[in-house]
Amino acid sequence: MDLAQRFPASDERVYTIPLRGQGTAQLDAFVYLPNPAAPNQSYTVYVIVQNRGAHSFAVSRPTYCRLTRVGAMALPSKRLQRCRWSQLAYPLCRFDCLLHEHGTYHLDLHVTSGAIGDWSLSGDVAVLEGEPAHLVVLPARVVASTPMKPTYAPGEVVEVKLSWLALNKIDAYYSASVRILDTRGEKIAQQDREPVVQTLLWKPGDTIPDRFEIVLPPNLTPGEYTVQVRMYQANQGIDALMLDEKNTPHETTLLGTFSVK
Repeated sequence: MDLAQRFPASDERVYTIPLRGQGTAQLDAFVYLPNPAAPNQSYTVYVIVQNRGAHSFAVSRPTYCRLTRVGAMALPSKRLQRCRWSQLAYPLCRFDCLLHEHGTYHLDLHVTSGAIGDWSLSGDVAVLEGEPAHLVVLPARVVASTPMKPTYAPGEVVEVKLSWLALNKIDAYYSASVRILDTRGEKIAQQDREPVVQTLLWKPGDTIPDRFEIVLPPNLTPGEYTVQVRMYQANQGIDALMLDEKNTPHETTLLGTFSVK
């Protein structure tokens, strides 16, 4: 920051701030395509951008999204005029497209900007009759903050300590389900509620400690059990996927394991 002008009659000053170049080598971009999609319904494509640099980064909107049909009846590449950018921020961007015909499509997403250069991302999506995938990808992560006890007895309370890591702003309220499953994947106990700080109030960079307590059934069979957490929006019937350490979305996150004796 350099002093450009000083006003003798006051303490006011004018400074110039040099532009800082944005190192695009510090950005990694991934595309996540929910499956399946439904014909003639809005379809949301997620672009997850990981910034490995020390400074914030502004990402421009994609200039076009090109879809081609997979198989013998290939459709010509085309620019989708119905793509609508709905969120623009690290680490999650998303936009909506309208898919018409049944079949499997290959999506080519081209992101271009003078600031970041060119990104080419791709993936497949199936368009089927029936209900589409009802999910949203949250710019957040969850981790176990304290190791769990290795063993419990039937009827004991399992204390699960975790931390929510807010990577960006979340624009709705979501609930969490912390559940205990047996080796067959059957749910034997759970606790459902909103996080101790509601997701709408999370601020980027926040770490929110939380604790769940789940009572084991008194007649629980000895064996090995896992503790998982998933997010959802019950009133909308939406599953909320969270990111792992590699920024891959998952419906469930493993928090720990224990045995019952």
